[in-house]
Amino acid sequence: MKFKYPFVFAAFIATPAFAGIMKFNAFTINEARSKYLISSETIIVKVKSPSAFSSRHGGMGEFSPFFVTESGTWGYFKLHLMPDALTAAGIMNDLSDDKSIEHAYYAPIPKPATMTENSEQSIETDYVQETPDFEVQQNYLQPSPTGVGATTAWEIPGGTGKNVKVIDIETCFEDRHEDFETPFYVGANPRNCDSTDHGTAVWGEIAAKRDGKGVTGIAHESQFGIYGFIEGDLADVDDQYIRSINQAIQGATENLESGDVIVIEQQMVGPDLKKYTAVEYWPHIFDQLKAATKKGIHCLEAAGNGGSNFDDPSYEGAFDLEKRDSGCVMVGAVGPVDKERLSFSNYGSRLDVSGYGRGVVTTGYGDLFNQAPERKYTARFSGTSSATPIVAGAVAVVSSIAQESRKNISPKNMREMLRKTGVPQGPATQRQRVGNFPSIEQMLNKMKIRRR
Repeated sequence: MKFKYPFVFAAFIATPAFAGIMKFNAFTINEARSKYLISSETIIVKVKSPSAFSSRHGGMGEFSPFFVTESGTWGYFKLHLMPDALTAAGIMNDLSDDKSIEHAYYAPIPKPATMTENSEQSIETDYVQETPDFEVQQNYLQPSPTGVGATTAWEIPGGTGKNVKVIDIETCFEDRHEDFETPFYVGANPRNCDSTDHGTAVWGEIAAKRDGKGVTGIAHESQFGIYGFIEGDLADVDDQYIRSINQAIQGATENLESGDVIVIEQQMVGPDLKKYTAVEYWPHIFDQLKAATKKGIHCLEAAGNGGSNFDDPSYEGAFDLEKRDSGCVMVGAVGPVDKERLSFSNYGSRLDVSGYGRGVVTTGYGDLFNQAPERKYTARFSGTSSATPIVAGAVAVVSSIAQESRKNISPKNMREMLRKTGVPQGPATQRQRVGNFPSIEQMLNKMKIRRR
Protein backbone atom coordinates (compact mmCIF):
# COMPACT_ATOMS: atom_id res chain seq x y z
CA MET A 1 0.00 0.00 0.00
CA LYS A 2 1.39 3.38 -0.95
CA PHE A 3 1.01 6.32 1.39
CA LYS A 4 -0.28 9.48 -0.19
CA TYR A 5 0.55 11.50 2.90
CA PRO A 6 3.46 10.87 5.29
CA PHE A 7 2.94 10.17 8.97
CA VAL A 8 4.05 12.50 11.74
CA PHE A 9 4.81 11.06 15.19
CA ALA A 10 3.30 13.92 17.13
CA ALA A 11 4.73 15.53 20.25
CA PHE A 12 2.86 15.61 23.52
CA ILE A 13 2.69 18.20 26.25
CA ALA A 14 1.65 17.73 29.85
CA THR A 15 -1.45 19.87 30.01
CA PRO A 16 -5.09 18.81 30.60
CA ALA A 17 -6.71 18.13 27.26
CA PHE A 18 -9.75 16.00 26.63
CA ALA A 19 -11.91 13.32 28.13
CA GLY A 20 -13.34 10.35 26.31
CA ILE A 21 -13.13 6.57 26.08
CA MET A 22 -11.22 4.65 23.42
CA LYS A 23 -12.33 1.06 22.92
CA PHE A 24 -10.05 -1.95 22.58
CA ASN A 25 -11.07 -5.46 21.64
CA ALA A 26 -11.91 -6.80 25.09
CA PHE A 27 -11.56 -3.78 27.32
CA THR A 28 -11.76 -0.01 27.39
CA ILE A 29 -9.12 2.59 27.97
CA ASN A 30 -10.27 5.75 29.68
CA GLU A 31 -9.14 9.34 29.39
CA ALA A 32 -5.87 8.59 31.23
CA ARG A 33 -4.65 6.88 28.05
CA SER A 34 -4.72 10.07 26.03
CA LYS A 35 -5.29 12.76 28.61
CA TYR A 36 -2.13 14.70 27.97
CA LEU A 37 -1.38 13.80 24.38
CA ILE A 38 -1.76 16.92 22.26
CA SER A 39 -0.15 16.51 18.87
CA SER A 40 1.28 19.01 16.50
CA GLU A 41 -1.43 18.15 14.01
CA THR A 42 -1.92 14.38 13.66
CA ILE A 43 -4.53 12.04 15.12
CA ILE A 44 -4.52 8.28 14.62
CA VAL A 45 -8.00 6.95 13.87
CA LYS A 46 -9.57 3.61 13.04
CA VAL A 47 -12.79 3.94 11.07
CA LYS A 48 -15.34 1.59 9.53
CA SER A 49 -15.65 3.60 6.32
CA PRO A 50 -12.83 5.93 5.19
CA SER A 51 -15.02 7.68 2.63
CA ALA A 52 -17.80 8.31 5.14
CA PHE A 53 -15.29 9.55 7.70
CA SER A 54 -13.73 11.97 5.20
CA SER A 55 -17.12 13.34 4.18
CA ARG A 56 -18.13 13.95 7.80
CA HIS A 57 -14.87 15.33 9.15
CA GLY A 58 -13.10 16.74 6.12
CA GLY A 59 -13.56 20.25 7.44
CA MET A 60 -11.19 19.49 10.34
CA GLY A 61 -8.47 17.70 8.41
CA GLU A 62 -7.50 15.17 5.78
CA PHE A 63 -7.65 11.40 6.29
CA SER A 64 -4.95 9.15 4.80
CA PRO A 65 -5.38 5.37 5.30
CA PHE A 66 -2.33 3.23 6.03
CA PHE A 67 -3.54 -0.18 7.24
CA VAL A 68 -6.73 -2.15 6.58
CA THR A 69 -8.07 -4.79 8.98
CA GLU A 70 -11.23 -6.89 8.97
CA SER A 71 -12.86 -4.54 11.47
CA GLY A 72 -11.82 -1.20 10.00
CA THR A 73 -9.17 1.02 8.45
CA TRP A 74 -6.34 2.73 10.32
CA GLY A 75 -5.30 6.12 9.05
CA TYR A 76 -3.70 9.48 9.81
CA PHE A 77 -6.08 12.35 10.34
CA LYS A 78 -3.96 15.40 9.61
CA LEU A 79 -5.61 18.47 11.09
CA HIS A 80 -5.77 21.81 9.32
CA LEU A 81 -4.60 23.59 12.45
CA MET A 82 -2.27 23.22 15.42
CA PRO A 83 -4.56 22.46 18.38
CA ASP A 84 -4.27 23.90 21.85
CA ALA A 85 -5.86 22.12 24.81
CA LEU A 86 -9.28 23.70 24.28
CA THR A 87 -9.34 23.03 20.55
CA ALA A 88 -8.17 19.47 21.10
CA ALA A 89 -11.05 18.88 23.50
CA GLY A 90 -13.51 20.04 20.86
CA ILE A 91 -11.97 17.88 18.15
CA MET A 92 -12.02 14.77 20.30
CA ASN A 93 -15.60 15.43 21.39
CA ASP A 94 -16.65 15.66 17.75
CA LEU A 95 -14.91 12.41 16.94
CA SER A 96 -16.32 10.63 19.99
CA ASP A 97 -19.85 11.37 18.74
CA ASP A 98 -19.16 9.44 15.54
CA LYS A 99 -20.16 5.81 16.21
CA SER A 100 -18.22 4.58 13.17
CA ILE A 101 -14.90 5.50 14.80
CA GLU A 102 -13.36 2.67 16.83
CA HIS A 103 -10.23 4.53 17.97
CA ALA A 104 -9.04 8.14 18.00
CA TYR A 105 -5.93 9.45 19.75
CA TYR A 106 -3.01 11.76 19.19
CA ALA A 107 0.02 9.95 17.82
CA PRO A 108 2.72 8.80 20.29
CA ILE A 109 6.43 9.23 19.63
CA PRO A 110 8.88 6.38 18.98
CA LYS A 111 12.32 6.52 20.59
CA PRO A 112 15.16 3.96 20.63
CA ALA A 113 14.94 1.56 23.57
CA THR A 114 18.46 2.27 24.79
CA MET A 115 19.87 3.73 27.98
CA THR A 116 22.56 6.36 28.60
CA GLU A 117 25.46 4.01 29.35
CA ASN A 118 26.45 3.92 25.71
CA SER A 119 26.28 7.69 25.18
CA GLU A 120 29.83 8.23 26.37
CA GLN A 121 32.03 9.96 23.82
CA SER A 122 33.95 7.79 21.39
CA ILE A 123 37.54 7.09 22.28
CA GLU A 124 39.92 8.00 19.49
CA THR A 125 42.35 5.11 19.12
CA ASP A 126 45.69 5.16 17.37
CA TYR A 127 45.38 3.96 13.81
CA VAL A 128 45.97 0.27 13.28
CA GLN A 129 45.93 -1.62 10.00
CA GLU A 130 43.70 -4.46 11.19
CA THR A 131 40.74 -4.29 13.56
CA PRO A 132 41.24 -6.56 16.60
CA ASP A 133 39.02 -9.60 17.11
CA PHE A 134 36.58 -8.84 19.95
CA GLU A 135 34.60 -12.09 19.76
CA VAL A 136 36.12 -13.41 22.98
CA GLN A 137 34.61 -10.39 24.80
CA GLN A 138 31.10 -11.15 23.54
CA ASN A 139 30.00 -13.17 26.54
CA TYR A 140 26.47 -13.48 25.20
CA LEU A 141 27.80 -15.85 22.49
CA GLN A 142 29.16 -18.33 25.02
CA PRO A 143 27.51 -21.57 26.20
CA SER A 144 24.75 -21.36 28.80
CA PRO A 145 24.48 -20.08 31.47
CA THR A 146 26.87 -17.27 30.49
CA GLY A 147 25.48 -16.76 27.00
CA VAL A 148 22.84 -18.10 24.64
CA GLY A 149 25.08 -20.89 23.33
CA ALA A 150 25.69 -19.45 19.87
CA THR A 151 29.25 -20.81 19.55
CA THR A 152 27.95 -24.35 20.05
CA ALA A 153 24.96 -23.84 17.74
CA TRP A 154 27.26 -22.76 14.89
CA GLU A 155 28.45 -26.37 14.66
CA ILE A 156 24.90 -27.57 13.89
CA PRO A 157 23.57 -27.45 10.30
CA GLY A 158 21.69 -24.17 9.95
CA GLY A 159 23.08 -22.91 13.26
CA THR A 160 24.63 -19.78 11.77
CA GLY A 161 21.19 -18.45 10.85
CA LYS A 162 21.73 -19.02 7.12
CA ASN A 163 18.12 -20.02 6.41
CA VAL A 164 16.55 -16.91 7.95
CA LYS A 165 16.01 -13.27 7.02
CA VAL A 166 15.94 -10.58 9.71
CA ILE A 167 14.67 -7.00 9.39
CA ASP A 168 15.48 -4.50 12.12
CA ILE A 169 13.17 -1.49 12.56
CA GLU A 170 15.38 1.25 13.88
CA THR A 171 16.51 4.83 13.75
CA CYS A 172 19.36 4.57 11.22
CA PHE A 173 22.46 2.53 10.45
CA GLU A 174 26.07 2.76 9.36
CA ASP A 175 25.46 0.29 6.56
CA ARG A 176 29.04 0.68 5.28
CA HIS A 177 30.50 -0.80 8.48
CA GLU A 178 33.36 -3.22 7.86
CA ASP A 179 31.60 -5.97 9.83
CA PHE A 180 28.43 -5.98 7.71
CA GLU A 181 27.38 -7.68 4.51
CA THR A 182 25.22 -5.70 2.08
CA PRO A 183 21.64 -5.73 3.48
CA PHE A 184 19.17 -7.74 1.43
CA TYR A 185 16.51 -5.09 2.06
CA VAL A 186 16.70 -1.37 2.77
CA GLY A 187 13.28 0.11 3.43
CA ALA A 188 14.88 3.40 4.42
CA ASN A 189 18.11 4.60 6.01
CA PRO A 190 18.20 8.39 6.48
CA ARG A 191 21.58 10.04 6.02
CA ASN A 192 20.64 13.04 8.18
CA CYS A 193 20.56 11.13 11.48
CA ASP A 194 22.17 12.60 14.57
CA SER A 195 23.73 9.17 15.12
CA THR A 196 23.82 5.84 13.31
CA ASP A 197 25.24 4.05 16.36
CA HIS A 198 22.05 2.54 17.77
CA GLY A 199 21.04 0.66 14.65
CA THR A 200 24.65 -0.27 13.98
CA ALA A 201 24.95 -1.82 17.46
CA VAL A 202 21.82 -3.93 17.01
CA TRP A 203 22.96 -5.12 13.59
CA GLY A 204 26.30 -6.21 15.04
CA GLU A 205 24.73 -8.36 17.75
CA ILE A 206 22.62 -10.25 15.26
CA ALA A 207 24.48 -10.39 11.97
CA ALA A 208 28.06 -9.06 12.09
CA LYS A 209 30.35 -11.20 9.92
CA ARG A 210 32.57 -13.86 11.46
CA ASP A 211 35.78 -12.89 9.71
CA GLY A 212 38.42 -12.91 12.44
CA LYS A 213 38.09 -9.24 13.31
CA GLY A 214 35.61 -7.00 15.07
CA VAL A 215 32.60 -8.80 16.49
CA THR A 216 30.50 -11.77 15.41
CA GLY A 217 26.71 -11.81 15.20
CA ILE A 218 24.75 -14.59 16.86
CA ALA A 219 23.13 -15.38 13.50
CA HIS A 220 26.03 -14.11 11.39
CA GLU A 221 25.00 -15.88 8.18
CA SER A 222 21.41 -14.67 8.29
CA GLN A 223 20.29 -12.18 5.65
CA PHE A 224 19.89 -8.83 7.35
CA GLY A 225 17.58 -6.02 6.28
CA ILE A 226 17.02 -2.54 7.67
CA TYR A 227 14.34 0.08 7.95
CA GLY A 228 15.55 3.29 9.55
CA PHE A 229 13.70 6.48 10.34
CA ILE A 230 14.42 9.52 12.47
CA GLU A 231 12.51 9.30 15.72
CA GLY A 232 10.29 12.11 16.97
CA ASP A 233 11.32 14.78 19.41
CA LEU A 234 9.10 16.14 22.17
CA ALA A 235 9.87 19.77 21.51
CA ASP A 236 10.22 19.84 17.75
CA VAL A 237 8.09 17.71 15.45
CA ASP A 238 8.26 18.72 11.81
CA ASP A 239 8.84 17.17 8.42
CA GLN A 240 12.16 15.56 9.38
CA TYR A 241 10.17 13.11 11.54
CA ILE A 242 7.86 11.96 8.76
CA ARG A 243 9.34 8.48 8.51
CA SER A 244 6.83 6.09 9.95
CA ILE A 245 7.11 3.00 12.11
CA ASN A 246 3.87 1.93 10.42
CA GLN A 247 5.50 1.91 6.99
CA ALA A 248 8.45 0.06 8.51
CA ILE A 249 6.35 -2.76 9.99
CA GLN A 250 4.32 -3.16 6.82
CA GLY A 251 7.42 -3.15 4.62
CA ALA A 252 9.09 -5.77 6.80
CA THR A 253 5.97 -7.94 6.79
CA GLU A 254 5.79 -7.81 3.00
CA ASN A 255 9.46 -8.77 2.59
CA LEU A 256 9.62 -11.62 5.10
CA GLU A 257 8.15 -15.11 5.16
CA SER A 258 7.17 -17.62 7.82
CA GLY A 259 10.17 -18.39 10.03
CA ASP A 260 11.86 -15.04 9.44
CA VAL A 261 12.35 -12.36 12.11
CA ILE A 262 11.26 -8.75 12.70
CA VAL A 263 13.09 -6.81 15.42
CA ILE A 264 11.29 -3.81 16.98
CA GLU A 265 13.89 -1.54 18.57
CA GLN A 266 11.53 1.29 19.53
CA GLN A 267 9.58 2.33 22.61
CA MET A 268 6.72 4.80 23.09
CA VAL A 269 5.04 6.68 25.90
CA GLY A 270 2.36 4.82 27.85
CA PRO A 271 -0.32 5.78 30.39
CA ASP A 272 2.33 7.53 32.47
CA LEU A 273 3.61 9.94 29.86
CA LYS A 274 6.94 10.32 31.61
CA LYS A 275 7.76 6.65 31.07
CA TYR A 276 8.34 4.59 27.95
CA THR A 277 6.49 1.40 27.17
CA ALA A 278 6.40 -1.29 24.47
CA VAL A 279 5.10 -0.01 21.13
CA GLU A 280 2.23 -2.51 20.93
CA TYR A 281 0.51 -0.63 23.76
CA TRP A 282 -0.90 1.59 21.00
CA PRO A 283 -3.67 -0.13 18.99
CA HIS A 284 -2.48 0.85 15.51
CA ILE A 285 0.95 -0.70 16.16
CA PHE A 286 -0.60 -3.75 17.81
CA ASP A 287 -2.76 -4.54 14.78
CA GLN A 288 0.21 -4.36 12.41
CA LEU A 289 2.44 -6.57 14.56
CA LYS A 290 -0.39 -9.08 14.88
CA ALA A 291 -0.61 -9.23 11.08
CA ALA A 292 3.12 -10.00 10.92
CA THR A 293 2.98 -12.88 13.42
CA LYS A 294 -0.16 -14.21 11.75
CA LYS A 295 1.99 -14.62 8.63
CA GLY A 296 4.37 -16.79 10.70
CA ILE A 297 7.04 -14.13 11.19
CA HIS A 298 8.76 -14.10 14.57
CA CYS A 299 8.44 -10.63 16.10
CA LEU A 300 10.96 -9.61 18.77
CA GLU A 301 9.87 -6.47 20.60
CA ALA A 302 11.74 -4.40 23.19
CA ALA A 303 9.68 -4.04 26.37
CA GLY A 304 11.02 -0.52 26.85
CA ASN A 305 12.92 1.29 29.57
CA GLY A 306 10.15 2.79 31.71
CA GLY A 307 10.74 0.73 34.86
CA SER A 308 6.98 0.06 34.89
CA ASN A 309 4.85 -2.91 35.86
CA PHE A 310 2.75 -3.92 32.85
CA ASP A 311 0.27 -5.59 35.22
CA ASP A 312 -0.49 -2.25 36.89
CA PRO A 313 -4.16 -1.21 36.67
CA SER A 314 -3.16 1.94 34.77
CA TYR A 315 -2.49 -0.27 31.72
CA GLU A 316 -6.10 -1.52 31.86
CA GLY A 317 -5.25 -4.97 30.55
CA ALA A 318 -3.29 -3.78 27.51
CA PHE A 319 -0.62 -6.42 28.27
CA ASP A 320 -2.93 -9.22 29.40
CA LEU A 321 -2.40 -12.08 26.93
CA GLU A 322 -5.82 -13.46 27.75
CA LYS A 323 -7.38 -10.29 26.37
CA ARG A 324 -4.92 -9.03 23.77
CA ASP A 325 -2.06 -10.87 22.07
CA SER A 326 0.05 -9.51 19.20
CA GLY A 327 2.00 -12.77 18.99
CA CYS A 328 5.29 -10.91 19.55
CA VAL A 329 8.04 -12.02 21.92
CA MET A 330 8.54 -9.21 24.43
CA VAL A 331 12.05 -8.78 25.81
CA GLY A 332 13.19 -7.31 29.12
CA ALA A 333 16.69 -6.55 30.39
CA VAL A 334 18.84 -8.32 32.99
CA GLY A 335 22.38 -8.06 34.26
CA PRO A 336 24.94 -10.22 32.41
CA VAL A 337 26.08 -12.13 35.50
CA ASP A 338 23.29 -12.27 38.06
CA LYS A 339 20.36 -12.27 35.57
CA GLU A 340 18.47 -9.87 37.83
CA ARG A 341 16.06 -7.39 36.29
CA LEU A 342 17.75 -4.07 35.65
CA SER A 343 15.89 -1.20 37.28
CA PHE A 344 15.03 0.60 34.03
CA SER A 345 13.44 -2.44 32.36
CA ASN A 346 9.67 -2.67 32.18
CA TYR A 347 8.36 -5.91 33.66
CA GLY A 348 5.24 -8.00 34.26
CA SER A 349 3.48 -11.19 33.21
CA ARG A 350 3.48 -10.10 29.55
CA LEU A 351 7.27 -10.27 29.27
CA ASP A 352 8.49 -13.50 27.77
CA VAL A 353 12.29 -13.51 27.92
CA SER A 354 15.29 -11.37 28.81
CA GLY A 355 18.65 -10.34 27.39
CA TYR A 356 21.67 -8.44 28.64
CA GLY A 357 20.78 -4.82 29.27
CA ARG A 358 24.28 -3.46 29.85
CA GLY A 359 27.92 -4.04 28.94
CA VAL A 360 27.18 -5.51 25.51
CA VAL A 361 30.09 -5.68 23.06
CA THR A 362 29.04 -4.91 19.50
CA THR A 363 29.49 -2.55 16.56
CA GLY A 364 29.05 1.22 16.82
CA TYR A 365 29.64 4.05 19.32
CA GLY A 366 33.44 3.77 19.45
CA ASP A 367 34.20 3.52 23.17
CA LEU A 368 35.99 0.18 22.63
CA PHE A 369 37.65 0.88 19.28
CA ASN A 370 37.34 3.80 16.88
CA GLN A 371 39.18 4.22 13.59
CA ALA A 372 36.38 5.60 11.41
CA PRO A 373 32.55 5.53 11.29
CA GLU A 374 32.74 2.15 9.59
CA ARG A 375 35.28 0.86 12.14
CA LYS A 376 33.68 1.65 15.49
CA TYR A 377 32.98 -0.81 18.32
CA THR A 378 31.49 -0.56 21.79
CA ALA A 379 31.58 -2.47 25.07
CA ARG A 380 28.74 -0.42 26.57
CA PHE A 381 25.58 -0.99 24.54
CA SER A 382 22.64 -1.09 26.94
CA GLY A 383 18.90 -1.00 27.59
CA THR A 384 16.17 -3.27 26.33
CA SER A 385 17.72 -2.22 23.02
CA SER A 386 20.80 -4.36 23.68
CA ALA A 387 18.70 -7.16 25.22
CA THR A 388 16.31 -7.60 22.30
CA PRO A 389 18.84 -8.42 19.53
CA ILE A 390 20.44 -11.07 21.75
CA VAL A 391 17.10 -12.86 21.86
CA ALA A 392 16.42 -12.11 18.19
CA GLY A 393 19.73 -13.72 17.25
CA ALA A 394 18.91 -16.82 19.28
CA VAL A 395 15.46 -17.05 17.67
CA ALA A 396 16.97 -16.68 14.20
CA VAL A 397 19.43 -19.50 14.91
CA VAL A 398 16.75 -21.84 16.27
CA SER A 399 14.42 -21.05 13.36
CA SER A 400 17.25 -21.66 10.87
CA ILE A 401 18.15 -25.02 12.44
CA ALA A 402 14.49 -26.01 12.41
CA GLN A 403 14.20 -25.17 8.71
CA GLU A 404 17.36 -27.18 8.02
CA SER A 405 15.58 -30.09 9.71
CA ARG A 406 12.39 -29.37 7.76
CA LYS A 407 10.54 -28.32 10.86
CA ASN A 408 8.35 -25.28 11.26
CA ILE A 409 8.11 -23.30 14.49
CA SER A 410 5.14 -20.97 14.79
CA PRO A 411 5.57 -17.64 16.59
CA LYS A 412 3.36 -18.97 19.37
CA ASN A 413 5.47 -22.10 19.81
CA MET A 414 8.72 -20.13 19.69
CA ARG A 415 7.47 -17.83 22.43
CA GLU A 416 6.33 -20.76 24.52
CA MET A 417 9.77 -22.41 24.23
CA LEU A 418 11.47 -19.19 25.31
CA ARG A 419 9.22 -19.06 28.37
CA LYS A 420 9.80 -22.68 29.35
CA THR A 421 13.55 -22.92 28.79
CA GLY A 422 16.66 -20.91 29.57
CA VAL A 423 18.49 -19.57 32.60
CA PRO A 424 16.07 -18.46 35.33
CA GLN A 425 15.80 -14.81 36.21
CA GLY A 426 17.72 -13.86 39.36
CA PRO A 427 15.87 -14.61 42.63
CA ALA A 428 15.91 -11.07 43.97
CA THR A 429 13.69 -9.76 41.17
CA GLN A 430 11.60 -12.81 40.24
CA ARG A 431 8.43 -11.05 41.36
CA GLN A 432 9.20 -8.42 38.75
CA ARG A 433 9.09 -10.75 35.78
CA VAL A 434 11.27 -10.14 32.74
CA GLY A 435 11.68 -13.84 31.92
CA ASN A 436 14.46 -16.37 31.58
CA PHE A 437 17.66 -15.73 29.63
CA PRO A 438 17.54 -17.89 26.46
CA SER A 439 19.45 -21.10 25.87
CA ILE A 440 19.60 -22.28 22.26
CA GLU A 441 20.59 -25.79 23.39
CA GLN A 442 17.56 -26.11 25.66
CA MET A 443 15.26 -24.85 22.91
CA LEU A 444 16.65 -27.42 20.48
CA ASN A 445 16.17 -30.16 23.07
CA LYS A 446 12.59 -28.99 23.50
CA MET A 447 12.14 -29.34 19.74
CA LYS A 448 13.87 -32.77 19.82
CA ILE A 449 16.47 -31.61 17.31
CA ARG A 450 19.77 -33.42 17.73
CA ARG A 451 23.19 -32.70 16.25
CA ARG A 452 24.11 -34.56 13.12
